[in-house]
Amino acid sequence: MKYRREIDGLRAIAVLPVMLFHARLQPFSAGHLGVDVFFVISGYLITRLLISNMDRGDFSLWRFYERRARRILPALFVVTFTSIPFAWLWMQPSQFEDFGASLTAVALFFSNIFFWQHDSYFSLDSEMKPLLHTWSLAVEEQFYVIFPLLLMGLWRFERNRVLQIIIGIAITSLIVSEVGWRYWSSANFYLMPSRSFELLAGSICAFWSHSRPLRPNEILSALGLVMVVGAMVLFGPSTPVPSVYALPIVVGTALVILFGASTTYAGRLLASRPFVAIGLISYSAYLWHQPLFAFARIRAMTPVTPWFMLGLTCLALILAYLTWRFVEQPFRRRPNPLFSQQQVFALAALMSFGLAWMTVAFSIWNVPTALATAHPKLFRPESFQLAKHTACPGFDAVATGNAECGIYGAGDRLIAIWGDSHVVSLRYAISPIPGVRVMTINQQGCPPAAGLAAGPIIGDIPNCTRLGQLDRYLEYIISSNPSDVVLVGRWTYYLDGWVREGHKALADVYLYDSQTKTRGSNDETRAALQRGLERTIARLSPQTRVFMLSQPIDLSYMTGRARLFSNEVSQPAFAKFHANEVALELDLAAATQVQVIDVKPLFCSDESCLTRVDGWPLYFDDNHLLPRGEKMVWELIVASIIHQ
Repeated sequence: MKYRREIDGLRAIAVLPVMLFHARLQPFSAGHLGVDVFFVISGYLITRLLISNMDRGDFSLWRFYERRARRILPALFVVTFTSIPFAWLWMQPSQFEDFGASLTAVALFFSNIFFWQHDSYFSLDSEMKPLLHTWSLAVEEQFYVIFPLLLMGLWRFERNRVLQIIIGIAITSLIVSEVGWRYWSSANFYLMPSRSFELLAGSICAFWSHSRPLRPNEILSALGLVMVVGAMVLFGPSTPVPSVYALPIVVGTALVILFGASTTYAGRLLASRPFVAIGLISYSAYLWHQPLFAFARIRAMTPVTPWFMLGLTCLALILAYLTWRFVEQPFRRRPNPLFSQQQVFALAALMSFGLAWMTVAFSIWNVPTALATAHPKLFRPESFQLAKHTACPGFDAVATGNAECGIYGAGDRLIAIWGDSHVVSLRYAISPIPGVRVMTINQQGCPPAAGLAAGPIIGDIPNCTRLGQLDRYLEYIISSNPSDVVLVGRWTYYLDGWVREGHKALADVYLYDSQTKTRGSNDETRAALQRGLERTIARLSPQTRVFMLSQPIDLSYMTGRARLFSNEVSQPAFAKFHANEVALELDLAAATQVQVIDVKPLFCSDESCLTRVDGWPLYFDDNHLLPRGEKMVWELIVASIIHQ
């Protein structure tokens, strides 16, 4: 096949916006669409290769897979294995466990399936996933496995007939994506069926241009380049892609491929030395940038600056050149590449087995023994056993989704604790109280507030999206006739969302009731939450005492990394972050009979807040306490309610 410099230049147009988007640098608000450009280019080049080999009658499936292995695996394994020690040293236990689980997904090329089940690509937490970007490699590899087999089966037909079938499959995939983003947005983003039309668009270009001379066209090639760059600038993360919204990117890339010869203005720009140089190292640059950005954000004790991220972008390009020069090229050079075909497959199997073994090892270690050995005072072995409890009678008829209810102890007096995942953490620390039963009701991501529902923004959809669902839990509590009710929640999450890198953002859910039925500002969400809590308190019996448990300090301000690298953090910074929570507590105390149980004095002085005690961490992640910290909270609850 004749080498086209402008295709390498087009790769540069694809990779640079992706890197700048992940670095959160302007102006590419939809720079992630560079991946879609890569898909079209890959479909074009692979199909050209397949058509040429099949026309000559010398196509070998094993030789094709060998070429793909030489192209993709060496650099991928270098970056993945290089990432492991940094993950081992710097990640929180929950992060490290997820990282370990992702290693097998990378090795077996089902990262897209793994991250579909675990993450939203656009969630704030995705910035901490060093291997998240490998989802696109998995999509391509799955295509490389299926498409040659499909083409081999169709090759007995006349070429136009084969092209018609491929066009039909591409249209079907586009329809799947158009339905998918409306109903299964995460699966639609990650999985191959909804992505296939982008790769097949490149295949259609290959069929169309096969045995035809390249036909340069100034207008069409320039239009294609403008469509590609324009979509990356004008679209945003919320634009549903893949879908018909991806057509400007897909059609624009196809126009450049078909009409952007190096004799056109667009082709000359893309074939220029800077663009070609970046295009040649684009694969390695794509591999390096996400681990660099993720580990920088994990390790930094202060918000990373745009200049720092720009520096990391340049470092990714330097590492990409070194990887291209000393890893990619030796494995691919002809006529004497490193290793034979059998050796390539054997090495690929060995490296994949190594990654899979590490997944098993990290899973067994869980809160890793290796980390505890490297840093003897970093992690303390905890039992992580829920206190002994029984099921709540009749709760299954009330509950939905992941709601849970448990009863601890025995006695005539009942204390009900209702809230979100912070109740789950507390359940590990509950200890018996003579003559008292404790009932806990929890549902992840859902506040203990009647008359509210939670609307999804991005990521996982919570289980309290319908008005009235939370009321059912309150009615169950009322029917149980408790003497005391404790409302528990990650209040900062509902009031202000997460703070990442110094930027505020709405949480993954927004709260609404009959007065706010659409996504509103943080102030409107706060007002809705206060109304819901006031309704909850008003509906409880006058004989029932109501308590609101304040939230421990929320380390999302520092992405939880403080628990690894510092014994304490500045109290003024956290006081500012928790200001809206404190205001809510004061307003509720003034308007109702609620009593606030303030846990912050357990962990904070006027100057600082503890993240570790005697060298042992208090937090499991950036907001949930370990049993050591929850035991302190439980003792405060008992002292506030029982011994008051």
